[in-house]
Amino acid sequence: MDIPGYFISAIGSTHILMAYNTVLTLRVCRDGRPICLLVKPEHVKFVKELEFVDFVIAFDEKDDYSTMTNHEKWCGM
Repeated sequence: MDIPGYFISAIGSTHILMAYNTVLTLRVCRDGRPICLLVKPEHVKFVKELEFVDFVIAFDEKDDYSTMTNHEKWCGM
């Protein structure tokens, strides 16, 4: 059985804080669906310490994205 939830991409510390505020808003509205956050590997520990999401995934940058624009690389991935 699939459980609906949220997947948030937060590449960068500013985006993590925006995601944090979004999650707080969802919780105030009593939305208890699971939340998964995609972050840079160096931010995984920080996000886990905040304890505001159910799952954290480290963005794997080992693929070659050099042909993409910055918008495609950071917003579309």
